[in-house]
Parts: sequence; structure tokens; C-alpha cells
Amino acid sequence: MLNMYDFIVSQSCDFGQLKFGRQDDLFIDYICPIKEMKAKAWSHKNCLMYVVQGAKGFASMDQLHESEKGEVLFIRKGGYILFQRFKEPYRALIFMFGDEAIKSLLTEYPDLLSLDSKTKSGFMDQPEVPLLETSPYVESVFPTSQHYLKQPTSESTISLELKFKELLVNLLRDKKANAFYLYLSWISMDDQVPFIKLMKENS
Repeated sequence: MLNMYDFIVSQSCDFGQLKFGRQDDLFIDYICPIKEMKAKAWSHKNCLMYVVQGAKGFASMDQLHESEKGEVLFIRKGGYILFQRFKEPYRALIFMFGDEAIKSLLTEYPDLLSLDSKTKSGFMDQPEVPLLETSPYVESVFPTSQHYLKQPTSESTISLELKFKELLVNLLRDKKANAFYLYLSWISMDDQVPFIKLMKENS
């Protein structure tokens, strides 16, 4: 099974990418090089993806989503089967990030979530590859982040981390209990979050 994060990092000569944050999170201008019609893949990072061109199928145990141009997808960490569509090259702008990046933001800005959505049952019933509602706030983050790939400096790394936080904030702006919102709510229930907040306040 293909580790997508390691695979993408190893293909740095083929498409633009830049790491950001403390856990080697990644932003990629991804042009899919996979030639097989069907490929098994997994990742220990979550993905927020804007489809620039082409189509691809993402299958989990309970869901098949056929992505299309202009969609914004949230792909939870885990294993999937990828179905290739070769009518045109598949290109996407992708943030790959761990749960720690989510916890850090929610610790800093706890009001981004409302308490009434923090239920395990709500999260567990959601699809693994949900299509997210988009807006000009959300869509603008991806192409403006792409500019930093052309100047891979420490300042660009910091800027990418801020763009990622901007994306999360804008996705949570409407406080709708969709799959992405419920996943972040579930992550925020981790017992370590109050401890991290306490350490930051006393450092």
C-alpha cells in the first residue's frame, strides 16, 4: 500500500511542495503521476484539497466519491483505494496536516467550535471523503498559497502556516455540523488540549 505522504515528499522534483508547521505538514501543487487504474494508498496526515483539473475516485469501506474540478475535499487520514481517470491529468492543491495542527489552532481559538456539536456518534456517522461547501474565502487560500512554492524561504514557510490557519478558520466560519466540523470537534475533545493550553498560558 502506497504511503501518499512519503511518496509525495520523494517526488519533490516533479511538483512544487513546501513543508510548514512543527510536524512537517505539507502544501503541494500535486500533478498525479500514478499510472495504474487502481491503487491502494494511505496517509497518516489529513488532507484539504482543491481540485484544479481532472477527476479521481476515492473509495473507503463505506463510500466512493468521484472528485471533479472546482471541488474542495476533506480526506481524513487512513487508507483508501484510488481510481484513476485518464481523460486529462489530475491536478490538485493540497494541504496535508496532522491532528496536532488542528489541536493547536483550537487551543488558541476555542470559540471556533460550539460545544453542542462535540459528539462521537455524529463524527463516526460521517463520510471519510466529504465534499465541503466552498466560498470566496476558502477558494482564495489555495491559489494564494501556491505563490509561496516559488520562493521556498523560511518566510514562505511561516506564511504557509498562516494560510493554513486562515483556511481552517474560513471552513469553520458558518458553524455547520458537517463532516469536517464534527471531525475537528471530536479532535478538540482530546484530554491533552486543555493541558497544552495551560502550558502555553504559563510559559
